[in-house]
Amino acid sequence: MSKDNYDNLNEFLHIFDKNPQKYSKTLANKIIENPISFFNMPIYMFDKLLDVDIARIIIERPTLVKWLKKYLYKLSDDIKKTILDKQPELNTILEFYKKKLKYIKVFEDFHNNTIVDKIKNSDINDITDKDVEMFLEYVGTSGDSIFEYDEILEHLIKHVHYIQKQPNPITLYRILSSENIDEIDTSDLGDHYTIDPMYIDDHFLEDIGIDYDSPMFLYEIETDKSNIDLESTLLTNSVWVVENEITLFPESEVKIISIKPYYEDGEL
Repeated sequence: MSKDNYDNLNEFLHIFDKNPQKYSKTLANKIIENPISFFNMPIYMFDKLLDVDIARIIIERPTLVKWLKKYLYKLSDDIKKTILDKQPELNTILEFYKKKLKYIKVFEDFHNNTIVDKIKNSDINDITDKDVEMFLEYVGTSGDSIFEYDEILEHLIKHVHYIQKQPNPITLYRILSSENIDEIDTSDLGDHYTIDPMYIDDHFLEDIGIDYDSPMFLYEIETDKSNIDLESTLLTNSVWVVENEITLFPESEVKIISIKPYYEDGEL
């Protein structure tokens, strides 16, 4: 399926979340074409947009700058100059919203917030149910989610409990596809895993970009729990509840335990 054929925002955001470098331009185009879709996106998605695409959104849809100003400030001087050359009134807009719309402070404070810092920097065994609740309350939920807030919160708490109860190293699973298994780069299997193969289905495989025309392989790995990016794991699970995903920090060390052929019906 072509990346331009994803009409459902929720489905496309899932794909973008897995490979933001590849789909940043497409997401920016969707926001420019339909700014209403912007308001249904989880906050953390904007951290994954490429700077050049944030600049395009601001140039094409300058009224969105009141929500994107955090990102405007972090852009390089060259990119900011390009934006302001094309939209000089943005300086006035920014100053207006700085004075009049204090509620957008959530975008500026996100990475400095105490609970986010705790989630990012604490040992996972020190994270409490209250921490998870405060985190979800702060980052919010996706407007497209079919799950209610209480259901998402319950899932996140259970997910953290599961991780905490697992031995260290923890066992995780990932599907990869290739015509030739020897061509798979085992030194970089990727960052997105699930806690059990039972959570893998056709929708999951399509969303992570699996090529159905190539043989699929189930990788069972072990990794130290300190490699788990808990912030990204919670954010991802708040949107894609049923997949029970665990996200690792980039380039985390993993140990391959087994590799088995995997078929669409879930049989090994």
